[in-house]
Amino acid sequence: MYDLIASNYSSIFPLEAATVRFIEYYLKTINAKKILDIGCAAGDLALALCQRGYFVSGIDLNKKMIDIAKAKAGKHNASVSFKTQNMLELDANEKFDCVLCLGNTLPHVSSWTELEKCITIINRLLNKNGIFIFQILNYDKIVRDASVQFPKKENGEYVFSRNYTNITEDKITFEIDFFDKIRGTHHTDSTELLPVKRTRVLELLQADGFIDSQVFSDYEKNTAGRDDFYNVFVSRKR
Repeated sequence: MYDLIASNYSSIFPLEAATVRFIEYYLKTINAKKILDIGCAAGDLALALCQRGYFVSGIDLNKKMIDIAKAKAGKHNASVSFKTQNMLELDANEKFDCVLCLGNTLPHVSSWTELEKCITIINRLLNKNGIFIFQILNYDKIVRDASVQFPKKENGEYVFSRNYTNITEDKITFEIDFFDKIRGTHHTDSTELLPVKRTRVLELLQADGFIDSQVFSDYEKNTAGRDDFYNVFVSRKR
Protein backbone atom coordinates (compact mmCIF):
# COMPACT_ATOMS: atom_id res chain seq x y z
CA MET A 1 0.00 0.00 0.00
CA TYR A 2 2.89 2.38 0.65
CA ASP A 3 3.76 2.46 -3.05
CA LEU A 4 0.88 4.93 -3.32
CA ILE A 5 2.61 7.54 -1.17
CA ALA A 6 6.32 6.69 -1.44
CA SER A 7 7.12 9.55 -3.82
CA ASN A 8 5.37 12.04 -1.52
CA TYR A 9 6.21 10.48 1.84
CA SER A 10 8.72 13.15 2.88
CA SER A 11 6.14 15.84 2.17
CA ILE A 12 3.25 14.05 3.89
CA PHE A 13 5.34 13.16 6.95
CA PRO A 14 8.21 15.68 7.11
CA LEU A 15 11.02 15.02 9.55
CA GLU A 16 10.67 17.34 12.54
CA ALA A 17 13.66 18.96 14.23
CA ALA A 18 12.25 17.87 17.62
CA THR A 19 12.46 14.23 16.55
CA VAL A 20 16.15 14.51 15.72
CA ARG A 21 16.89 16.41 18.95
CA PHE A 22 15.08 13.77 21.02
CA ILE A 23 16.95 10.89 19.44
CA GLU A 24 20.33 12.58 19.57
CA TYR A 25 19.84 13.34 23.26
CA TYR A 26 19.62 9.62 24.00
CA LEU A 27 22.39 8.73 21.56
CA LYS A 28 24.74 11.03 23.45
CA THR A 29 23.85 9.46 26.82
CA ILE A 30 25.52 6.21 25.71
CA ASN A 31 28.04 7.68 23.27
CA ALA A 32 26.28 5.80 20.47
CA LYS A 33 27.93 5.50 17.09
CA LYS A 34 26.10 2.77 15.17
CA ILE A 35 22.33 3.00 14.55
CA LEU A 36 19.68 0.88 12.85
CA ASP A 37 16.51 2.59 11.61
CA ILE A 38 13.71 0.02 11.17
CA GLY A 39 10.91 1.22 8.90
CA CYS A 40 13.14 3.99 7.59
CA ALA A 41 10.68 4.91 4.80
CA ALA A 42 12.23 7.50 2.46
CA GLY A 43 15.35 7.72 4.62
CA ASP A 44 15.09 11.26 5.98
CA LEU A 45 15.87 10.42 9.62
CA ALA A 46 18.71 8.06 8.72
CA LEU A 47 20.27 10.70 6.48
CA ALA A 48 19.90 13.41 9.13
CA LEU A 49 21.72 11.24 11.67
CA CYS A 50 24.41 10.34 9.15
CA GLN A 51 25.03 14.05 8.57
CA ARG A 52 25.59 14.36 12.33
CA GLY A 53 28.38 11.80 12.23
CA TYR A 54 26.59 8.54 13.09
CA PHE A 55 26.97 5.27 11.20
CA VAL A 56 23.42 4.44 10.10
CA SER A 57 21.67 1.52 8.42
CA GLY A 58 18.05 1.70 7.34
CA ILE A 59 15.60 -1.03 6.39
CA ASP A 60 12.06 -0.91 5.08
CA LEU A 61 9.75 -3.54 3.64
CA ASN A 62 8.75 -1.24 0.77
CA LYS A 63 11.23 -1.34 -2.12
CA LYS A 64 10.05 1.94 -3.61
CA MET A 65 10.77 3.71 -0.32
CA ILE A 66 14.25 2.19 -0.21
CA ASP A 67 14.96 3.18 -3.81
CA ILE A 68 14.05 6.78 -2.94
CA ALA A 69 16.23 6.67 0.19
CA LYS A 70 19.18 5.32 -1.82
CA ALA A 71 18.75 8.09 -4.39
CA LYS A 72 18.80 10.71 -1.63
CA ALA A 73 21.92 9.17 -0.11
CA GLY A 74 23.65 9.25 -3.50
CA LYS A 75 22.64 12.86 -4.10
CA HIS A 76 24.07 13.94 -0.74
CA ASN A 77 27.06 11.58 -0.87
CA ALA A 78 25.89 10.04 2.41
CA SER A 79 27.26 6.69 3.59
CA VAL A 80 23.98 5.15 4.74
CA SER A 81 23.22 1.49 4.07
CA PHE A 82 19.60 1.16 2.90
CA LYS A 83 18.07 -2.28 2.37
CA THR A 84 14.65 -3.72 1.55
CA GLN A 85 14.07 -6.10 4.45
CA ASN A 86 11.44 -7.43 6.84
CA MET A 87 12.15 -6.51 10.47
CA LEU A 88 11.33 -10.11 11.44
CA GLU A 89 14.21 -11.36 9.28
CA LEU A 90 17.03 -9.20 10.63
CA ASP A 91 20.41 -10.85 11.16
CA ALA A 92 21.30 -10.58 14.84
CA ASN A 93 25.00 -11.07 14.08
CA GLU A 94 25.39 -7.35 13.41
CA LYS A 95 25.32 -5.15 16.52
CA PHE A 96 24.08 -1.60 17.06
CA ASP A 97 24.19 0.96 19.86
CA CYS A 98 20.66 2.12 19.11
CA VAL A 99 17.68 0.71 17.22
CA LEU A 100 14.99 3.12 16.04
CA CYS A 101 11.49 2.15 14.91
CA LEU A 102 9.37 5.25 14.35
CA GLY A 103 6.35 6.06 12.19
CA ASN A 104 4.01 3.52 13.81
CA THR A 105 5.99 0.67 12.23
CA LEU A 106 5.70 -1.96 15.00
CA PRO A 107 1.90 -2.41 14.67
CA HIS A 108 2.43 -3.75 11.14
CA VAL A 109 3.22 -7.17 12.62
CA SER A 110 0.36 -9.64 12.32
CA SER A 111 0.19 -10.92 15.91
CA TRP A 112 1.50 -10.53 19.45
CA THR A 113 3.70 -13.56 18.77
CA GLU A 114 5.34 -11.70 15.90
CA LEU A 115 5.73 -8.58 18.02
CA GLU A 116 7.41 -10.62 20.76
CA LYS A 117 9.74 -12.12 18.15
CA CYS A 118 10.55 -8.66 16.82
CA ILE A 119 11.43 -7.33 20.29
CA THR A 120 13.65 -10.36 20.90
CA ILE A 121 15.48 -9.76 17.61
CA ILE A 122 16.00 -6.10 18.48
CA ASN A 123 17.36 -7.06 21.90
CA ARG A 124 19.90 -9.35 20.22
CA LEU A 125 20.87 -6.62 17.76
CA LEU A 126 21.74 -4.18 20.53
CA ASN A 127 25.06 -3.88 22.30
CA LYS A 128 25.01 -3.93 26.10
CA ASN A 129 23.28 -0.78 27.41
CA GLY A 130 22.01 -0.13 23.89
CA ILE A 131 18.82 1.87 23.45
CA PHE A 132 15.59 0.96 21.66
CA ILE A 133 13.45 3.97 20.68
CA PHE A 134 10.08 3.42 19.01
CA GLN A 135 6.94 5.41 18.33
CA ILE A 136 3.38 4.15 17.90
CA LEU A 137 -0.09 5.63 18.09
CA ASN A 138 -1.92 5.56 21.42
CA TYR A 139 -3.86 2.36 20.83
CA ASP A 140 -5.27 2.34 24.35
CA LYS A 141 -7.26 5.44 23.41
CA ILE A 142 -8.07 4.26 19.89
CA VAL A 143 -9.52 0.94 21.07
CA ARG A 144 -11.31 2.59 24.00
CA ASP A 145 -12.93 5.23 21.77
CA ALA A 146 -13.31 2.88 18.77
CA SER A 147 -12.21 5.77 16.58
CA VAL A 148 -9.35 8.12 15.72
CA GLN A 149 -9.22 11.43 13.88
CA PHE A 150 -6.37 11.77 11.39
CA PRO A 151 -5.61 15.17 9.82
CA LYS A 152 -5.99 15.39 6.05
CA LYS A 153 -2.76 16.31 4.21
CA GLU A 154 -3.14 18.45 1.10
CA ASN A 155 -1.01 20.67 -1.12
CA GLY A 156 -0.91 21.65 -4.79
CA GLU A 157 0.05 18.11 -5.83
CA TYR A 158 -2.03 15.71 -3.74
CA VAL A 159 -4.72 15.05 -1.15
CA PHE A 160 -3.90 12.33 1.37
CA SER A 161 -6.21 10.96 4.03
CA ARG A 162 -6.18 7.90 6.29
CA ASN A 163 -8.66 6.15 8.51
CA TYR A 164 -9.02 3.27 10.97
CA THR A 165 -12.01 0.94 10.66
CA ASN A 166 -13.04 -2.42 12.16
CA ILE A 167 -11.34 -1.49 15.44
CA THR A 168 -11.08 -4.40 17.88
CA GLU A 169 -8.69 -5.48 20.64
CA ASP A 170 -6.78 -7.66 18.18
CA LYS A 171 -6.98 -6.03 14.75
CA ILE A 172 -7.52 -2.68 13.07
CA THR A 173 -8.01 -1.99 9.37
CA PHE A 174 -5.81 0.89 8.23
CA GLU A 175 -7.09 2.59 5.08
CA ILE A 176 -5.38 5.24 2.97
CA ASP A 177 -6.80 7.43 0.22
CA PHE A 178 -4.51 9.29 -2.19
CA PHE A 179 -5.58 11.71 -4.92
CA ASP A 180 -2.85 12.86 -7.30
CA LYS A 181 -3.87 16.33 -8.49
CA ILE A 182 -1.19 16.43 -11.20
CA ARG A 183 -2.14 13.14 -12.85
CA GLY A 184 -5.79 13.24 -11.86
CA THR A 185 -5.58 9.72 -10.40
CA HIS A 186 -7.25 8.42 -7.26
CA HIS A 187 -6.17 5.31 -5.33
CA THR A 188 -7.14 3.59 -2.10
CA ASP A 189 -5.61 0.68 -0.23
CA SER A 190 -5.72 -0.94 3.19
CA THR A 191 -3.83 -3.25 5.52
CA GLU A 192 -4.35 -4.76 8.95
CA LEU A 193 -2.54 -3.49 12.05
CA LEU A 194 -2.06 -4.89 15.54
CA PRO A 195 -3.31 -2.43 18.21
CA VAL A 196 -0.18 -2.37 20.37
CA LYS A 197 -1.31 -1.20 23.80
CA ARG A 198 1.11 0.48 26.18
CA THR A 199 0.96 -1.91 29.16
CA ARG A 200 1.27 -5.01 27.00
CA VAL A 201 4.30 -3.78 25.10
CA LEU A 202 5.99 -2.67 28.33
CA GLU A 203 5.46 -6.19 29.68
CA LEU A 204 7.08 -7.67 26.57
CA LEU A 205 10.05 -5.32 26.87
CA GLN A 206 10.57 -6.25 30.51
CA ALA A 207 10.23 -9.97 29.79
CA ASP A 208 12.93 -9.68 27.14
CA GLY A 209 15.38 -7.98 29.48
CA PHE A 210 14.85 -4.32 28.64
CA ILE A 211 15.06 -1.91 31.57
CA ASP A 212 14.51 1.77 32.40
CA SER A 213 11.57 2.00 30.00
CA GLN A 214 10.02 5.44 29.61
CA VAL A 215 6.94 6.51 27.67
CA PHE A 216 6.41 10.04 26.35
CA SER A 217 3.55 11.73 24.54
CA ASP A 218 5.85 13.51 22.08
CA TYR A 219 9.45 14.28 21.21
CA GLU A 220 9.57 17.10 23.76
CA LYS A 221 9.70 14.47 26.55
CA ASN A 222 6.23 15.21 27.92
CA THR A 223 4.97 12.30 30.01
CA ALA A 224 2.47 10.07 28.22
CA GLY A 225 -1.14 10.42 29.28
CA ARG A 226 -4.45 8.73 28.70
CA ASP A 227 -5.56 10.80 25.71
CA ASP A 228 -2.35 11.53 23.81
CA PHE A 229 -2.28 10.94 20.06
CA TYR A 230 0.86 8.84 20.08
CA ASN A 231 3.45 7.34 22.43
CA VAL A 232 7.24 7.40 22.22
CA PHE A 233 9.04 4.60 24.09
CA VAL A 234 12.67 4.54 25.20
CA SER A 235 14.10 1.31 26.65
CA ARG A 236 17.62 0.16 27.45
CA LYS A 237 19.10 -3.29 27.05
CA ARG A 238 20.33 -4.69 30.34
